[in-house]
Amino acid sequence: MNKSRLTQNGVGACLVVIGALVAVGCDDTSATSDDIPATGPLHVVSSSIFSPDTATTFLRIAPSLEADFDQAPAIEVPGVPFLMAPPEPDGRFYVALEEEPTIERYEVEDGAVVRTGRVSLAAAGVGTFTSFSHAIVSPTKAYYFGLDQERVVVWDPESMTVTGEFAVNIPFDDPQMAGLIPYAQLPLVHDGLAIVPFALYDGSVERIGQQSGVVLIDIETDTVVVDVDSRCASIGTATVAADGHVYFGSTPFGGAAAASSQPELVSDCALRRLSPDGSGFDDEFVADLRGLDETAPTGGLLAGARDFYVKVFDETLVSPPMSLFDYFVSAWRWWRIDLESMTGAPVTAMPPSGGGYRYHTVDGRTFVDEYDEESQRSVMWSVSEPDGPSPVVRVLGFVYGMARVR
Repeated sequence: MNKSRLTQNGVGACLVVIGALVAVGCDDTSATSDDIPATGPLHVVSSSIFSPDTATTFLRIAPSLEADFDQAPAIEVPGVPFLMAPPEPDGRFYVALEEEPTIERYEVEDGAVVRTGRVSLAAAGVGTFTSFSHAIVSPTKAYYFGLDQERVVVWDPESMTVTGEFAVNIPFDDPQMAGLIPYAQLPLVHDGLAIVPFALYDGSVERIGQQSGVVLIDIETDTVVVDVDSRCASIGTATVAADGHVYFGSTPFGGAAAASSQPELVSDCALRRLSPDGSGFDDEFVADLRGLDETAPTGGLLAGARDFYVKVFDETLVSPPMSLFDYFVSAWRWWRIDLESMTGAPVTAMPPSGGGYRYHTVDGRTFVDEYDEESQRSVMWSVSEPDGPSPVVRVLGFVYGMARVR
């Protein structure tokens, strides 16, 4: 049964008629709405609503990111899927399902949203998808980064078929890394490369490894380069800054671990950079941002219009000593960092939040989430504005994805 159905205001049923919105049939793979324009820009925001036992995601469709997404028509999908779209919008978007290793394709044509294809990666030996591990790099090529299996599966978004796979050998030279698993972080497609930062965690994601690194894939030839670094634990973000360089940032989780449960971690950096030739980390550049607020843990990385944004732990908001649990506490503040001087100050407009965050780049703007757990509402802040972060998208649910599809 096709569990996706067009809904309004979080209401789903086999037959839904609300205002101009009409969806007919539980197994119907298409639906129309007068609220979906036939031409012009179109955006999708994926927001998930949680109950004690389940999660439901709504893929909300609107012509502008400034639209009222609570009132936008939406496709309902079970679980927490991963939303993605091609680098150049073509009217299509894709969701990698949480409950099975399957990717679904949807198309928007003449005011209709139609599911036009499915591809399963089960025959390629994929059990379930890991978060962040997908990238569409061209109209006919997409990757699933199964770094826990040290391989990449290739599939075709046009034919919706698996077209191959190749190995990714991740070398470890530290015996303390035994038993840790490489997890892909959110990939960056830039200048002909798929850039995949990764960190090492144990199975319970309670212990991290000192080593982390980056996988660099030439998207034309599938040639792979892996660079592993021992100076910067828990690399988690790759972003293009205003100076044109690709930078990598360690995670707040790594900072929290080094300050509490794993004091043996040598985390003398929070910032790395891609080498000019794109062959790995730039050995000439390592930046330690832990001194921004005395010795407070630091992590995360977003590129703004002329600067960086990182998360810094505010020790005044918790009782000492710090524990790993404090990663989840709303005691992390975004700081705006000058790219040249590497100095900065807190962004007072944004409230403190937990160490975890989601970010999305759409229309050349980078958005980061502010989520209120009690109301289950999200505010997506654009950090790409010249005058500093600005709230743009407000929607019910936790935002797991944003994309321009037309």
